[in-house]
Amino acid sequence: MQDNLGDDQLCVASIAAALRLSESHVHRLFRNEPQPSAQHIWSERFEACKRDLTTPALAGLSIGAIAFLRGFKSATHFSRTFHERFGVSPRDYRQKPCPPRASA
Repeated sequence: MQDNLGDDQLCVASIAAALRLSESHVHRLFRNEPQPSAQHIWSERFEACKRDLTTPALAGLSIGAIAFLRGFKSATHFSRTFHERFGVSPRDYRQKPCPPRASA
């Protein structure tokens, strides 16, 4: 899953197909995890974007480009949901990384 976060088609169904498992089995694998499988995918994407925003080698990329690289389809949607999730805009986070509030 980590290697495919940039695939905007990544979902429980595609993971199940790649692993030759049923979707219900993938859901069962996440039964004891803090988040359901689909929500886990989005959380991983957001965490990857947070890392990317402060990675010096990616400083030349726009915030939208980083979002697209991690599977988001809209820079506006990414910015809005990043702010909702972490309490700071991606731009502000990039300029001065601070400990974001706990994920929802």
